[in-house]
Amino acid sequence: MQLIHQEFLHAYPLIQWQIGFFKCKQEPAQNVADYIAKLNSLGAKADLQHITMDDLYMLQLTVGLTDTCITEDLVSKQNFTKDQFSTMPSP
Repeated sequence: MQLIHQEFLHAYPLIQWQIGFFKCKQEPAQNVADYIAKLNSLGAKADLQHITMDDLYMLQLTVGLTDTCITEDLVSKQNFTKDQFSTMPSP
């Protein structure tokens, strides 16, 4: 079972689910109950109870940046910390 879980995380990294959770918006004409159900589903997949302060900074950076090359590079990094933000190169 652990191997299946590891393969799933490799194919669908938590950061992708977490970005999806934080980007989730109610669609026009979508009722509130359906939006909440979608948000709950994304939240469960994103493993929100284990998000650290560094994770929150990383998520905000990936959601807030407009440069997709930098965003893709960030998403591929493991164990990126808030302290590393100041050392990021400017394009």
